[in-house]
Amino acid sequence: MGVPYENPEAFRISSPIYYANGLEDDLLIVHGLVDNNVQFRDAARLVQRLIELEKDFEVMYYRVEPHKIQTEASRYDFVRRVVRFLDRHLRNR
Repeated sequence: MGVPYENPEAFRISSPIYYANGLEDDLLIVHGLVDNNVQFRDAARLVQRLIELEKDFEVMYYRVEPHKIQTEASRYDFVRRVVRFLDRHLRNR
């Protein structure tokens, strides 16, 4: 899709904020704060919208990570938290 300023309509259409009302399951949001693809303000807007809609979600921010988690410490933390999230929400389904 490129970057938002080059393709604003595609980014608008694909934004999860417009689908937040339909969320029925638990959601885990992961975001690197130096992401050069998805801006932090978009993740923060989604979090606020989910709060307003009283949806269940969890959020993890990685201060030093870009779009793809790169440091070993962050990758380890990410995997550990995702496994716990999936275990809590999928094990007994």
